[in-house]
Amino acid sequence: MKKIIFLIVLLTTVLILGACANKQTSVLLPNEDVADETVVSEKIIEEATEEVSNNEDIEKSGTEAQELSDTQAIGDTNAETTTNNNGNNVSNTSPNTNVSTTQQPKTRIIQHAMGSLEVPAKPERIVVLSAQHADHLISLGITPIGSISGAGGREVDWLHNRMPGTTYIGHFHSPSVEMILSLRPDLILGVEKHNSKAYGSLSKIAPTVLLQDMEADWREIYKYIAEVVGREDVAKARLKEFDNRLSKGKQDIATKLNNGETVLFMRVHHKESRLFGTNSHIGKIAYGGLGLRPPSITPTNVAELPIALEKLPEFEVDHIFLLDTAKKENQDVIKEMQQNPIWKNTKAVQNGNVHLLGDLNDSRAGKSLVLYNLIVDGILDGLLK
Repeated sequence: MKKIIFLIVLLTTVLILGACANKQTSVLLPNEDVADETVVSEKIIEEATEEVSNNEDIEKSGTEAQELSDTQAIGDTNAETTTNNNGNNVSNTSPNTNVSTTQQPKTRIIQHAMGSLEVPAKPERIVVLSAQHADHLISLGITPIGSISGAGGREVDWLHNRMPGTTYIGHFHSPSVEMILSLRPDLILGVEKHNSKAYGSLSKIAPTVLLQDMEADWREIYKYIAEVVGREDVAKARLKEFDNRLSKGKQDIATKLNNGETVLFMRVHHKESRLFGTNSHIGKIAYGGLGLRPPSITPTNVAELPIALEKLPEFEVDHIFLLDTAKKENQDVIKEMQQNPIWKNTKAVQNGNVHLLGDLNDSRAGKSLVLYNLIVDGILDGLLK
């Protein structure tokens, strides 16, 4: 551009000098000299015009090249978006192999009770339709934006107190679709048994994952949920911490309890009290993880078994842990038990080895590391005091 301006100034100067020269040479010089001067001026103009034209061509070529580059970039972006919207194996990696940084996929494909489903790789607004899912997420460092009441949900303090700001969307059997919609979730976690009928409506709001077998090993469910929400590394670390804690607790208990002392876990209920078996979720932690010895009354082939109070003294149980003792109706049951001569004659009662675990309550569907760490706290406090 500077060169063009210089040429224009030079051209103007030449024209002015040429005009002056014409006046003088009309008297002093022959006419052929004037013609020669005119030819020179025209040649300079021609050269300047050609230079300007060449520079304009260069600038035009550069502009066209930039526009072509921009068009290619837009084309690449469009192609990438198409892959994200239509492909199963979604990837945001640029096709340019010279780019050193690789973007993470925005979605992933998972399998659940209803088939294959594309879910966000890192969901941020999750609604849960079971207390189990809430426990899993809290342990993974995620607070759900929406959760249910009933079946160990809102009414349980240990869970409710860990979900500040969470909106309750109704009972787990019939959550409010309207309330879920208002929360604008990017993922919904439910249970096939309770939520399959509403799956069509829920899946229109956000990708909805329904678990089929909630009575499977709680660890496997925990790892599956971690995979769905993109927290696999967190789950691995939390499970390792928990197993290390069980290992240490097992050693401490072995040095404290006399060899052969038995421990029973019993869920108090105003309708029917039940024993937890060795294959229940809590049984695997207490008997398998902490190495506690179950009394012979403990079921081994079912997760839970109803218990008649008058049977307890027959089995010489050394320690009894009572779960779900915080509810008023269950507290009334405990008061009746404490007045019963059969209960008073139980070995654990006579030795002052009955331990109440408040609102902690396991189920056949299991929970997760928040509850199980609290239960381990209660067991260690009861046995090592």
